[in-house]
Amino acid sequence: MSPGIEAPVPGTVYQHWKGGLYRVESLATLEASGDVAVVYRPLAGAGSRPWIRPLPDFVEQVEGRDGSPRQRFLPLPLPDDRALRAAASAAEVPQDVVDATLSRYREPHRFYHASWHVHDVFARAAERSAPLSRAQVLGLLFHDAVYVAGAAAGANEALSALLLRQAADRRDALAPADMVRACALVL
Repeated sequence: MSPGIEAPVPGTVYQHWKGGLYRVESLATLEASGDVAVVYRPLAGAGSRPWIRPLPDFVEQVEGRDGSPRQRFLPLPLPDDRALRAAASAAEVPQDVVDATLSRYREPHRFYHASWHVHDVFARAAERSAPLSRAQVLGLLFHDAVYVAGAAAGANEALSALLLRQAADRRDALAPADMVRACALVL
């Protein structure tokens, strides 16, 4: 590791000084020099190829358009899961269903449709003091539960709705009318 330089944590989202959003994928070693590098990928464009930048360059200050110094990349504070868990608890959605679904959002191939995204959805609802029904909580929780890059239009949503139906059927978690409403939110 480069002495005195704090490396970014994989999975953290950063904003480039020009405005783009990137997720740090991992740290790597540059073969030619043995130096530490940061592997990161743009959040826009799911098929985007990763970028690699030496760690000192990733954390350095650059000159902004106005001539003032600024960090090349700034970590973005991301919402935690408190709003999601509070909404799920209030709607009596079992915590094991929440945990199992959240594990899908942590799959390594996810860029935008990752756990921070679903936490952000619930944090925004909480900021607006919007009470959510059980169908709404489940619909929002499962809205991107299945994500296959490059899938046909509507396929991920259809699979996410199917996963929701399976989770609810195993627990008798929703009345039929609520199931229709929850799946409609996913689709």
